[in-house]
Parts: sequence; C-alpha cells; structure tokens
Amino acid sequence: PVEQAANALAMDWLIPPPEYAAFLSRVGGTFSRDAVVAFAARIGRQPGVVVGRLQWEGLLPYTHLNGLKAKVSAHLA
Repeated sequence: PVEQAANALAMDWLIPPPEYAAFLSRVGGTFSRDAVVAFAARIGRQPGVVVGRLQWEGLLPYTHLNGLKAKVSAHLA
C-alpha cells in the first residue's frame, strides 16, 4: 500500500492528471512519436517520462517508442 501510494504520487507529480487525461482523450489510443514529443514539451517533461508512463499502464507495448527514453547508465557510475 505504501509503494502504491508513492507510485501514484510520483505519477501525478511527473504528469499532471488533467493534462494526461486530455492527452489520452486527444490521441485516442494511437501514440505516435510526434504526439508523445509534443505532449512532453507542453508539460515540460522528457518524452521518455511519457513513454514510460504509457508502457507502465499497459497503453503502449514495451517494444514501442523506446528511442525516446534517455540512457542514464553514464550518470550512475
């Protein structure tokens, strides 16, 4: 329960619920690269954040739009 609450808080902080709901409604389940990039720019987030959210929620397969995710391995060393 604590982890679920933390996940929900993080999701809402990263992508505000009203904007996310409007985005989902606008694109109608078809998540093109351009649509994701434009939405991410509008909310001031990296496109990979949006891709990760869509994938985590099962709205986008884990094999799609991964090129929009930034590599962090260089920053972890």
